[in-house]
Parts: sequence; structure tokens; C-alpha cells
Amino acid sequence: MIMDTMKRMNTKTFISVGLVLVGFLFVTSTARAECDLFPKVPWWGNLDHDKAASYISRKHEGNWKPYLEKWAKQVDKLKYVHKRESSVFIRYKGKKVKIAGDALENYIKLVEKRVVVSKCLAENENYANFATAAGKKSKAKKK
Repeated sequence: MIMDTMKRMNTKTFISVGLVLVGFLFVTSTARAECDLFPKVPWWGNLDHDKAASYISRKHEGNWKPYLEKWAKQVDKLKYVHKRESSVFIRYKGKKVKIAGDALENYIKLVEKRVVVSKCLAENENYANFATAAGKKSKAKKK
């Protein structure tokens, strides 16, 4: 059936459709290439731009806001723990890993970097409510 459709399409139309598809992929890849890479953290796995965008598409229907808010809250919580000179525990390969002191300070920087890269990807994906998702408070409507 696909072959029949392709035979009916004239060459110009076929080439135009192909160029549009290739152009879309190129623009998306170029926009993502403008963002830094995610930092390497063992328990984050092989996190990259495509995996993050795919996750947002699959779990949040393309809406970056919940994801950005989640990681911004993580930064705040980690800073609070660090300020209290306490520690956090991360599950990695079935074991609890304790992070405290200088290691926690470094981890906070890595999570902050994750937020920066995620915001960049959100901007490049034309996320409409980016200003709100970036942490600015939106005014709630009064009833």
C-alpha cells in the first residue's frame, strides 16, 4: 500500500515531504545541541537530551513545568539539608548511598546543572509557560 501511494506521489511532492521531515529533525537536534549536556551521575543513568525530552513527552504530554518544578524543589531541599549539616540517602543498585558534607555540596551543583540543562531544553522545545516553570510565582486567580 505504501508503495502504491509513493508511485502516485509526484517526485517533487515526495522530495518536499522528505525535506520537511529532515528539516524538523535537524532543527530539533540543533536546538538541543545548544544546551549543555547533563552531568554524569551514576544513579541518573545515561541521561541525555533525547531521553529527557522523550520522558517529558511520555509522562507529561510535553509539559515541562512539573519536571522543572520537581527538580527546582530538589535543589531547595538539598540546600536545606546541607545548611543543617545533615545528609541525604540515595538508592543506587539496591543500596543506600549517604551523601553529606563536600559530597552533598558537589551533588547540589550537579542537580543545579540538571535544572539549567532542563530549562534550556524546555526553552528550545518552545515550552509556553516557561517563565512560570522556571520558578517565578504565578498569580493565582481569586474566586
